[in-house]
Amino acid sequence: MGHPSLLVWCEIRAGRKLHFSILAGLGPLTAQILYAEAALLAPISFFPKVSILSLYREIFTIQRPMRSAIYFGLVLAELQSWPTLAFTSYYLAPHAGQTWSEFRRKLSYELYAYDVPRTLLYWVVAQGAAAVLLDLYIILLPIPLVLKLHLPRKQRLQVLGISSTALM
Repeated sequence: MGHPSLLVWCEIRAGRKLHFSILAGLGPLTAQILYAEAALLAPISFFPKVSILSLYREIFTIQRPMRSAIYFGLVLAELQSWPTLAFTSYYLAPHAGQTWSEFRRKLSYELYAYDVPRTLLYWVVAQGAAAVLLDLYIILLPIPLVLKLHLPRKQRLQVLGISSTALM
């Protein structure tokens, strides 16, 4: 969902008119599949981050600042992930009394006529940026503690190397 939305958003920001309907050839089943895919984004992005932060909580609970930073990361993960489900349900699913076919035609017309739900497009961009920043936060969180370990320099660098593989 994010990639097509970003493409449409870039076209609109550049002032170009969309001369085709992106969803014109899609049937109701495809619209349902796209909705399910977008709705699954929330738990798919939430649970891995929470599991890593929970592991950090088990390992680094001795220091109060680290514990606070871990809880802060858990709150950020929740704020970054779960609103996506609400936006997806509102903008990418039919409303009461509307069928998937009617909804697909309406959304197809909105994309063609520039009446794209801009709130959704802005949310997709903001959510993607927040996800990247949260990933960096999770990767960088244990580095100060690893550097303070009473290990030889070579072993500390090895531990940092292992933890920095997440950057790939």
